[in-house]
Amino acid sequence: MITIKAVNKFYNKRKSNALHVLKDVSLELPDTGIVAIFGRSGCGKTTLLNLIGGLDKFDDGQILIDNQSIRTNTDTLRNREIGYIFQNYNLNNKENCYENVASALKLCGMEDNKEIDERVTAALENVGMDKYRLRYPNTLSGGQMQRIAIARAIVKNPKIILADEPTGNLDEHNTIMIMDLLREISKTHLVILVTHEANLVNLYCDKVIALSDGKVISERDNEILSSYVARDKNKIYLGELEKKEENSNFVNVEYYGKDPNQPLDIQVINYNGKMYLKLKSPNIQILDENSEVKLEEGAFHTEGVKKQKEMNMKAIPSFTGTKYGRLFNLKDSIKSGFRDNFLEKKIGNKILKIVLGLLSFILVMLVARFGVSIRTIFENESKVDKQVFYVYTPTKEYSKMLENAKGDSETGIVATRLLKYSNIGANQVSFDIGKFESYTSSNQLGAEVYKLPLSVIDDKKVLAGTINDLVSGEVVISSMVADKLIKESSVGYVSKYRDIIGFVVKNGSNFSLFDYDIGVLSRNTSYRIVGIVESEACEIYYTDFDLSSELVFNNYGINVAPASLYGYNIASNETIYVSSYGENATVGSTVTINDKNYTVVQVTNGYDEMFDYTLMDKYVINDADFCNIYKYFGNYSEEVMNKSDYYYDQYYTLIYSNNVDKTEMFLNENFKNVKIEDVLLYGDDYKVIYTPNAMRERVYDDTKGSIRTNLITLLIFVILLSVCMYFIMHSMMISRIKEIGIYRAIGVNKKNLVFKFWIETIVLTTLTVIIGYLIASGLLFSWTLKAGVIKEILYYPGWIALIVLVFLYLISSICGILPIIMLLRKTPSGILSKYDI
Repeated sequence: MITIKAVNKFYNKRKSNALHVLKDVSLELPDTGIVAIFGRSGCGKTTLLNLIGGLDKFDDGQILIDNQSIRTNTDTLRNREIGYIFQNYNLNNKENCYENVASALKLCGMEDNKEIDERVTAALENVGMDKYRLRYPNTLSGGQMQRIAIARAIVKNPKIILADEPTGNLDEHNTIMIMDLLREISKTHLVILVTHEANLVNLYCDKVIALSDGKVISERDNEILSSYVARDKNKIYLGELEKKEENSNFVNVEYYGKDPNQPLDIQVINYNGKMYLKLKSPNIQILDENSEVKLEEGAFHTEGVKKQKEMNMKAIPSFTGTKYGRLFNLKDSIKSGFRDNFLEKKIGNKILKIVLGLLSFILVMLVARFGVSIRTIFENESKVDKQVFYVYTPTKEYSKMLENAKGDSETGIVATRLLKYSNIGANQVSFDIGKFESYTSSNQLGAEVYKLPLSVIDDKKVLAGTINDLVSGEVVISSMVADKLIKESSVGYVSKYRDIIGFVVKNGSNFSLFDYDIGVLSRNTSYRIVGIVESEACEIYYTDFDLSSELVFNNYGINVAPASLYGYNIASNETIYVSSYGENATVGSTVTINDKNYTVVQVTNGYDEMFDYTLMDKYVINDADFCNIYKYFGNYSEEVMNKSDYYYDQYYTLIYSNNVDKTEMFLNENFKNVKIEDVLLYGDDYKVIYTPNAMRERVYDDTKGSIRTNLITLLIFVILLSVCMYFIMHSMMISRIKEIGIYRAIGVNKKNLVFKFWIETIVLTTLTVIIGYLIASGLLFSWTLKAGVIKEILYYPGWIALIVLVFLYLISSICGILPIIMLLRKTPSGILSKYDI
């Protein structure tokens, strides 16, 4: 049955306080009978029993049960072949006696409730405890609890019963009762008994193995002559006591035992046909048929005394399951989690649960605060167009190169636009989406957008309106801009793309030719939305004339202007010269502007009524030529160059690409030798090439400080929350070490225990952490709906709330099961010894 080969067991192996508990123990144990492992305390007998039962691990050797190693198949062998009886009973006080016994069958994989009931009933009847099936262990005496433990051990009819000092906590009467039960079981099973009581070994055991200092010092077969019979302390044998009699006409008194110290004082009253007895002497008990103490005639003797009834194991035949070590299912775990957490009466645990709810409340508020940073990140992303580059353009050669590369599939460049460094990136615009019914002011929404030429939308899908034949003052917007307007609008009539057609886009106030507004030559930069195209970037598409005019009117002092601004209509090779300081150009002379020659057809003074008052000389040219000037650099006549400020300013070229990788390779190759040397643009903050990723970094530079601060604050609290949750869960687990030790000792496997505690953690989280979460989330949703100012300091949309909910369950689960996982690294005996300490 059991083979033990050269087993060694150390405690604190390879340490200075190492203890060699078992030394090369080898044994062959029979199939039936009681085998006693006998010896003084500390000799290693309990350790050996734990190794046989899989409750502890050994360092060297082998322990085989039916040729199967207990080391490699622990849980299955323990649940299938072994029943364990403990000195401390190890019954679960949260379950009644029936449930304690039934647990052994469930651990074997038995699921038929009818069969479970039949077996449990039979096991309880065999130990004389069937009347106590619904009682809880903590309401029973020691002997009764040990009999329940025996019922649990035999209910699955295992081949081996391990009994560790099963009578160590019992009185003489219960000791004999338990030993008689074990003796009866040993007729068909192997019972391995650990004890230090020599009289029990001699009277009950078939084989005796003596241990000393971790070694087997002897093995002997024991011839059992008779069993010890205990005297029943609740029976008084009258034949053993001296008897005296007192008789009268009305009373016959029999007195047994020694003479009392003083006469008994008893009154007998006969009144109305009823007899009354009044006892005046102390320490007198009345015996009747319901009394626990019984009177027996004659003297006590062992012959003929009724022994333990023969056990009926036919009602509990051997059972071979398919799943071993699983005791807890989802339903039971939810039920126990609710019972242990919601119905908990300990003030300390209630306070800890309130703390959990409070921590989750604070976390939600901090997440809402950090949500502003998340919103900023999204807004930053909308400020980055993944198809737009910016490259520093110092001379006409580079400008011409970019112009020539436009439309080339090898460069990926679709369109270009000249602009100043200060205008790199998304530009702020506002949208006038109509008037409220009860207000006179317009409903204004702001946005940061990329201003691009109409040519880049040739391959984009039209979602509303038109993109054909646009004139100055008309624009097309991207679907991302339109979505933003629909989302942020507070009026009900803006819900679809077509509702946005006709709205007005403004760059801000009217621009003048000067840095102060004198009301002349000013230009209203308002544009009407005529179409919407599909795009994942915040883009607005302008005519070439509008883009060129914006660049001009954002400069201080210009020397080239469009003819339409002054009401002129001149040929593409003609120019009108406007002189502010009386410097006159000759009519018919030729000037070069952007590599094109123009003939001066008119010369006028800057004080003329048409031109009003201007600070700088300028050349008025055809609108189409004017648009080309502000797309790229070219050659200029000396007189034009000397009066121009934009040519010497620091300009970048915006590049719209349909193949980002090719465009980046092209720019890196052709601009690798370009350096920014002008004092106006210097230092590490300025780049020659701004790729989309570089623009993303540039955008984030302005906000990363606040994002980092909010993130660090949130992370610190999350760590604090996790630590607090861990220690709270750990303290709750510590209070249940005995329960965990019992489950492991009776055969519950690690995975099933982790599952039970995980489900209980989910229940605990739902009843504590999630309540705090729901309160905080409810307040935030209410505040953001009612108070607009809250939206500026808190951001908590539904998707963030869902992430927080998942995170709380996740972190609670980790903190809940981590302590039990750490504890389960110990052996079952190690867990029980931790509780005993």
